[in-house]
Amino acid sequence: DEEATCKRGASQNRSSGRGASALSSSCNCRAGDGNGQNDVGESCFKHESIEGESLSRSSSSVFVGPEDTIGNAITKACAKNAGKSLTSLKYHYGLQCQIREWISMALVRRSFALLGKASTLANRCGIHMDRILCGIPEEEDHENDQDSYKPERNNNIGRRMNYLLAELLEPRSQQKIPLLERHMLSPRLSSDVLAMVGCQSCPTFQEQEMRNRWIIIRETHCGKSSFYCSPAFEQNVLCWSHISQIYEDNLADINSLIFVRDDFRRLIACVAQQLSSHSVEGMPPRPVHAPKTTVRLLSRQLSQSNCGAQDVVRKARGNDVMTLEMDLLVILIPTMDKTTYYLES
Repeated sequence: DEEATCKRGASQNRSSGRGASALSSSCNCRAGDGNGQNDVGESCFKHESIEGESLSRSSSSVFVGPEDTIGNAITKACAKNAGKSLTSLKYHYGLQCQIREWISMALVRRSFALLGKASTLANRCGIHMDRILCGIPEEEDHENDQDSYKPERNNNIGRRMNYLLAELLEPRSQQKIPLLERHMLSPRLSSDVLAMVGCQSCPTFQEQEMRNRWIIIRETHCGKSSFYCSPAFEQNVLCWSHISQIYEDNLADINSLIFVRDDFRRLIACVAQQLSSHSVEGMPPRPVHAPKTTVRLLSRQLSQSNCGAQDVVRKARGNDVMTLEMDLLVILIPTMDKTTYYLES
């Protein structure tokens, strides 16, 4: 049938139109490294070993929300990579970026639940509110506190989040986000990231470079998200109009619709690992390569003109969706007020 045909053609689709080094379909992990790195410095999740029940490939019917899962995963990953306890992570750059993003998104989207998750994550890691909101180091409780001598105490800190005042006092019904702020007409990526994905000679993607590449990019700036979808991604997986409507109506997590359940959790683990690697500001992105990730082909089965956002959500949650197993490239670029998520299948 068509689904079987899709899966048989996965290997050809994985390698088509991509940079040879960044998106090799083979796994070249070094021996003895379960979540190893290949020869180009990418982390690889082919031999996945994730601690915690929420990230395991289990048959449990209890689904843990993405924010809870990523909160648990990132604190474990940060503590493991840095060899520290959770309360020693209060100066971790990636953690602070994640907390600031959740706070700003919570106020823009009027979500007490997301605000609570940001508060919980900050509290678990001993991060002071003045550091997050006001951009100033907290007062030292003890004059001989050894943390005061650490350079990251003053370096890994964002500016004042004064842009939240307008969002806090303006009713959600009166907040109008212009179309151009929601629709990323062309990717806004640094030259380093463009080189990672095989675009080395242009400041942005060109039509001849896109070919049949399946790319979705999400950029969250001061709590407001915009999306970019390549033409092939829209034709096969999800179109921008559906993604934007689902996000604005808060019907579902976009990635939970794109990826099957187990691989959605796998994606969260990839994101957590990348956030944990950004212990200080200015660290280069480290791509994560996740082979054999199953993607739902929603656009192939739905009529774009007649199908609404709720229809897409219902279809994704059904049992008769076409899927395709592909290699996945994940690149995360976190900053204090803007985070970019690059996914390519």
